Amino acid sequence: MICIAILAGSVVTASLVQRDFGRVEVTNVMYENYNRIPVRAKLLKPVEATTEDPMPGLVHIHGYQKQPRDRGCLLH
Repeated sequence: MICIAILAGSVVTASLVQRDFGRVEVTNVMYENYNRIPVRAKLLKPVEATTEDPMPGLVHIHGYQKQPRDRGCLLH
């Protein structure tokens, strides 16, 4: 039971840290690279960002499976 409580606490803490305690919005996005291979990523942007007041964001790419067909997208 203690392990489950520690695990649950860790998940909540990690989520809060990733979202900077509510100041960052995190969304999952997908786009195609130059080889038309879909790339999954997370888009992190400030909650206060608007069209009138743009702010820098971050795209976090999770990585590839290292399949032979995916090698070309890692070389460029």
